[in-house]
Amino acid sequence: MRTDIELAAFVAKILKWHVAVDESKIKVKVEDGIVTLEGTVNWDFQRQDVEKMVRCLPDVRRLDNLLNIRTGPRAA
Repeated sequence: MRTDIELAAFVAKILKWHVAVDESKIKVKVEDGIVTLEGTVNWDFQRQDVEKMVRCLPDVRRLDNLLNIRTGPRAA
């Protein structure tokens, strides 16, 4: 069983491997196996992908996905 520190490092590594996500915009917090993701992604598919990747990891008891989708100018 991974410690919270090991699990947080593993989640950070997983995020780094995801080429469509800027991992520097995502903060990972783990407490008692509960992973909390905070930050911003550009698209909803990125938010969903990250959630799927992290939720299925061993030792993740719960995932709180608090990622926001960036808002900005939209094409007319």
